[in-house]
Amino acid sequence: MAFGEMILSKLQEKYEVVENDLKDNALLKKSGMKFALRGFDVKDLGHYFIMNMNGMMGAMKMETAVLVVDNKKVPLVNIDYVSVVGKESMMAEYYDLAGDGLPSGYQEKFEAIKKADAALENYKAEEQWYSKYLLPITYQKTGKKMFDHFLKVAGQQTDLFLEMTEAAQPADREERMAEALSFAQGLLDNGGPAINQFVKLFGRARTEQIVKECMYGVK
Repeated sequence: MAFGEMILSKLQEKYEVVENDLKDNALLKKSGMKFALRGFDVKDLGHYFIMNMNGMMGAMKMETAVLVVDNKKVPLVNIDYVSVVGKESMMAEYYDLAGDGLPSGYQEKFEAIKKADAALENYKAEEQWYSKYLLPITYQKTGKKMFDHFLKVAGQQTDLFLEMTEAAQPADREERMAEALSFAQGLLDNGGPAINQFVKLFGRARTEQIVKECMYGVK
């Protein structure tokens, strides 16, 4: 089971999930790369997005999962798995857009997952404009023959995040969606590795539609 589908199954165990029709954005092909996109409304939680990319005749693979919770004071979540010629990396990134921090006790629980993998090589991500929003619980590791382990870790991260969401304080939906929209606009205006590649392949207008409507569920 792939990362996005594994997380989706966990969401479906707890919430009513309805898939969106992404129309022409569901499958994109350009320059030897193929992108499969799926978006979902998660009732009483928010928006969920999956993207699977294949390129370099299968030598490069990437999976992205984004979860935007619109009714609780929890961070925006982005989980990536990347495999390039046998080198695998996983990033579970937590963006605290509102400065809420985490509910009591959950910093330690997330840190325990990171501590268990302290011996693994760190993935060295370049500093970006959005790095200021990243919480210390963010997990970034890399290695070879790590797929099964990274999938297990992504499952642990997801289970803990959903548990934390249930314990978190309520949030105003309009405020949360405005924060997500601002973040999405920031990606378009200031760029980032994946966004820059999308603009190069599909143009600014198409990328804006994908980022706002498909990825973050905002307009």
